[in-house]
Amino acid sequence: MIQTIQSYEQAVQALPLRLRREALSLPEGDRDRAEELRLRVGWPMTVLVEGRERSLGGPPVERGELDQLVEIASRASLHTVLDQVRRGYLTMEGGHRIGLCGTAVLREGEIHSLRNLSSANLRPLLADLLPGDLPKQALKRADLKATITLDGETLRIAGLNGNIDATRLSGQMERRAGTPARWTFGLRLGTLNVADYLPPTSKGGKSQPWRLDWMKGIDVEGPLAAERLIIFGIPHTDFSAPLRLQNGVLSADPIRARVAGGSAGAGVRAEATSGGLLGRLRYTLENVNALTLSKERGQSQLLSGTGSLDADVSGLLRSGADIPAALTGTLGFTLRNGELDAGHPGTFSSFRSLGATGTLSKGILTTRDLHLDGTLTVRGYGTINLLNWTLDYRLNVSGPGFPTLPVRYYGSLDKPQRSINAQGFLAKTFGSLGNGFLTILDRVVFAPLRFLVP
Repeated sequence: MIQTIQSYEQAVQALPLRLRREALSLPEGDRDRAEELRLRVGWPMTVLVEGRERSLGGPPVERGELDQLVEIASRASLHTVLDQVRRGYLTMEGGHRIGLCGTAVLREGEIHSLRNLSSANLRPLLADLLPGDLPKQALKRADLKATITLDGETLRIAGLNGNIDATRLSGQMERRAGTPARWTFGLRLGTLNVADYLPPTSKGGKSQPWRLDWMKGIDVEGPLAAERLIIFGIPHTDFSAPLRLQNGVLSADPIRARVAGGSAGAGVRAEATSGGLLGRLRYTLENVNALTLSKERGQSQLLSGTGSLDADVSGLLRSGADIPAALTGTLGFTLRNGELDAGHPGTFSSFRSLGATGTLSKGILTTRDLHLDGTLTVRGYGTINLLNWTLDYRLNVSGPGFPTLPVRYYGSLDKPQRSINAQGFLAKTFGSLGNGFLTILDRVVFAPLRFLVP
């Protein structure tokens, strides 16, 4: 599980000098991915990095070094942490956790203390909270200040303030002892691009299966707020969500935010199962300024109007490569009083209403009621294959001064083919309309993709 390099370096300060030097010999590229250090009497110290244990190459750990570890971690005041030691662990300054194994000393049938320590696991604070397959660029730097106190079995982190990577962070956290430990929090972020913290997907549609075991070993709950959260390229401002992760189930509902002058709402549920992550997302947009949204997403073809969107998708995901192939659900959008080509408004560009509803199944988006009402009237249906980036659409187009023209779009989304079934009078009518008419038809076909798909 990933933590910052600073978290690792702070945690190893509890080690006796020889073991500390050994731990700091770990390359920086591995420190931010280290989950825990394992110390066993008679064996060399090892480190667990992304689920794999490896030796640090030093001589075997001695029993006296484990005693020194406890003395340093407790600040030579073992009596003040006996309640923790009886339960087989010790929380040191900074919130880092040490698991202990030894011979129990009983008094009146209860564990009074431990002696003859045989092993210890040193686990940095953030290892309890974060998955181990985040992108390498994530959580590389932290500059945080907080007041950390330990009250019996409760660890409190108050007045948290600073930066993680380029994101401002403030709030408080609390951890109560248990199996698993229970965390509560209230956190506020500055600007964060969610894509920087999602497990990576390699090119070619292949990626490593997600490690989900960490979700079952943690209990976390609290409100999360953000000034600006970028999700799938869409900036969400004034973001708020109640988060809960318990027994391997992550939920956030209701999620609220502002998007392009309108509002966004969502609900998320994701469960870690033996077959992968079983997830569902409900997402809505209302009264969104489509032109502002197009610009914020960096789209070269600008679409304008006041829009709404409704999506409900679910699926069983083993890795990022399963998106969108494993997703099924429904999607729909409407736009009112806008321009198909807001960058170059023209005769055929304006419309009163544009919309479509559709289904997503195995990576194929199917729409059966694509419609445009404006200077042009368009009715159509078709599919967009999001796996191989192809389409097949059939339209009926009519307008002032010409009858209905049947048009088909097919092939690659990058360079689609266009087929117009026009003969005789229709062919002459079509020829008189010019290239501007064709450009607008292109925009009609791609409108669902530009509004629905990130």
